Amino acid sequence: LTAAIALTPNSPEMYLLRAQVYLRTEDPSSAVPDLEQVLGLTDDEDIIIAAKQFLSLLR
Repeated sequence: LTAAIALTPNSPEMYLLRAQVYLRTEDPSSAVPDLEQVLGLTDDEDIIIAAKQFLSLLR
C-alpha cells in the first residue's frame, strides 16, 4: 500500500485502506497520520465519516 500511495499521493482511498490495515495490526496508532491525511484530501462525506469513526476509536 505504501508503494500505491507513492504513485497516487492524492488518493484518500489509499490512505484509508492503509489505515484500516494498521488498525488490524499490533500498531493501530500508525493509522492516525493516514486518517488525518484522508481528512485533508477529500470532501467525500462517506470517506470523511469513515475516517472520523476510525479516529474516534483511537482517541
